[in-house]
Order: sequence, then structure tokens, then C-alpha cells
Amino acid sequence: MKTIIIINDGSAEAKHAGELALQIARKIDANLLLANAQKAAVLTPVKEYVLTSGKTEAGRETVTGLTGYLKSLAPAGQPAGAFNPDIEEVDISAYHEKELIQLIVKRNIWMIVKGLTETPLINHEAKPINIHAVLNSVRCPLLIVPAHFRLKEFERIVYMADLRYCRMLVLKHLVELAKPYQASLMVAHISAEGLVPIEDHYAASLFCETFSNKVKYDGLIFNNIKERDAQKALDIMVHEMQTDMVVVVNHRFHFEEIVGCYITEILPEHITIPLMVFPY
Repeated sequence: MKTIIIINDGSAEAKHAGELALQIARKIDANLLLANAQKAAVLTPVKEYVLTSGKTEAGRETVTGLTGYLKSLAPAGQPAGAFNPDIEEVDISAYHEKELIQLIVKRNIWMIVKGLTETPLINHEAKPINIHAVLNSVRCPLLIVPAHFRLKEFERIVYMADLRYCRMLVLKHLVELAKPYQASLMVAHISAEGLVPIEDHYAASLFCETFSNKVKYDGLIFNNIKERDAQKALDIMVHEMQTDMVVVVNHRFHFEEIVGCYITEILPEHITIPLMVFPY
């Protein structure tokens, strides 16, 4: 069973990211681990959720905070017997990054989810998490969710990479996400700085022989992007190609052009859709 961990600092951004994590968990049959960076005594109740049994209130249990809020989000028209993820909580308010890394590795976490905004978050009750330091030491990807992203089901996912250094492990992980959504998964080749562009026919042949013939996903497609500026290419993907998520690899090629040297608590304003960052 896959597990998705949500970094919860008690902010509206964490709540928003939690909603997307819940949607993904329902799609891919994963459970959720809510990592509370605030001390339990100061966790702000988001919404009260009351569990009842049948028409009576036997076994009545009140759950507050982000866990209660997520449990209250029953999907409309959910068929009987549909998968609903378990939501577990862990207090990481006293954790250093090393302890969070150990937790992620020990629990074999499939994905980390964190909400970010374009402005600094001031929360004196939450211990700041150096999420980039965590990403540098784990094997699962980080999904960054912009505060103003309108939640929707994924239809188009784009993995930005120089095709000559495209990673099969990344593609296989992304197929596990894309397939339940029946989303297209595009490998968008943008030549790395200092490397010559590749010709369309050769690129298509290389993609077919090296990746599509082995991945076996009908939604896997390829695009040889001529734009060398990664930020301009991202703008085209978002506004013209209607991309729902962009994927990059930590410290590789286009990562620093889009994010900067490090992932911080402030999200660059040109990132308006979820960004998935795979470990180096």
C-alpha cells in the first residue's frame, strides 16, 4: 500500500495541499500520513467532523484539525465500496530534518506533499522544515502545491527533461500517478544548457526505442520543445498546453531555471500549477 505524507504547518496552504493529496490518494489507492509541524496543543481546528454509525450516534467520535477536515470531504457520487484512504497523524513539531528523513525512509513514503505560497508564511508555532534538505536525502518525490492552484483532476502531466538524460524510474513512478486519472504524460525535451538540440526524427526514434516501448502506457507522448528558456517553456505549457502538473529532477538541468538554487518557503510567482520534484 502506498503512503503519501502531507507536511502540515497549520496554514491555509497546508489545508489546500491536503485536499489535493486526498484526491490523489483516492485515485491511486494510497493512505495519508499527516505530519504535524505544529505542537498538538496549538493545532487550529479547521472543521469538526462527527463520525456516526447508521441512524444512531453510537460510537460518536469527534475529530478536529486537518484530519477531521479531510475526512469530512466525502466525494460526490462515490460508489459503495470505493477506496477511502486511512489518515494517520504524527507529531513532527520537535523533529529535526534528520528525524523526518528517517520517518520517510522507514515508512517507505511514495510522495511528499507540501503547500507553498508566493509570500512568506509567518507562523511562530510551527517549526520550519527545510524541505530541500529532506528531498536531498530521500528517494520519493516532493509535490509542491501552489496556494492559488484550482483543484482539479489531472489531465496533462509534463516531465521536463533533456531526453538524453530522461529517467526510466521517474517515468514509471509518473505512470502510476497518470494511469488512474487516464491523464496524458508528456516527456518534454528541452536541451540542457551547453548541449546541442536534437533533430525531431532522431528524438522521436530515441524516445520510442528507449522509453515508450518499455513503459507501455498509451498516454505517454513526446514533444521536442524548441524553446531553450525553461521559464518561457513553462509558461507555454501552462497557458497554451493547459498542463496540470510539471515534473523536474532535483539539481538537474531545468530545475534551477524554474525553482532557483533551492526550494524555500516562498514559491516563485511563475509556478502556478503543482510542481513535482524527484530526488537527484
